[in-house]
Order: sequence, then structure tokens, then C-alpha cells
Amino acid sequence: MEICTIGFTKKSAAQFFGTLKKADVKQLVDVRLNNVSQLAGFTKRDDLEFFLRELCDAAYRHEPLLAPTQTLLDSYKKRQLPWGELADQQRRQGYGRIRRLDAQICVTSPATTTSGAATHAM
Repeated sequence: MEICTIGFTKKSAAQFFGTLKKADVKQLVDVRLNNVSQLAGFTKRDDLEFFLRELCDAAYRHEPLLAPTQTLLDSYKKRQLPWGELADQQRRQGYGRIRRLDAQICVTSPATTTSGAATHAM
């Protein structure tokens, strides 16, 4: 299994879903704490699940335990905590690895590699 990340900010719906479709993504794991945010309408939970199914033939799963805690996220947003420190604290607290905070969306593809899982940003 190959694990990738994709941001939705500064992307149109066509760019976002086109990238996922081209990569033949089979499941998107949404790790945002708030997956019903108004930032980009097409990334709201119900809309995202619908568009993934209809446009990409992909499944949707919400997994907020992989996101930073609300406290860490708030500190970062208020510029009280630099990105590197946020990632370090999150790893120490066992909440998983952050690939890109602006997206907080992790996508998986069925592709495999001989050395196991490969990781990269889309």
C-alpha cells in the first residue's frame, strides 16, 4: 500500500478530484478534527464522501485520532507553536505523524512497492 497526502486549500474541486482519480486512489482517510468545515465546500464530510464515490470510485473514512489535538492545533494557529514543535509534540503524544497541516487529509492508493509502504506528498 502506498500512503500519500494531498492538500485541499488553494485547489479547485477539479484539481483535487482530478489528482485523486489520476493516482487511482481507492480510499481517502480524512484526519481533520473538523471535517464539516466551510473552508472548501467540496471537502465537507458528506460532500467529500459523495464526490469520492461518484468521481473517483473511492471510499471515505474519517480518522480524527491521527490529527493533532485541538490544543496543539489552536497553539499552532495562534502562532504560539512552530510547525516543527507541533509535529514533535504530536509524535510524543502518540497521535501519529503529520504530513501536511494545511490539508490534514491522507489518501491511500492500492499501489505497492517491493520495499513496503512508500510515502510522499501529491
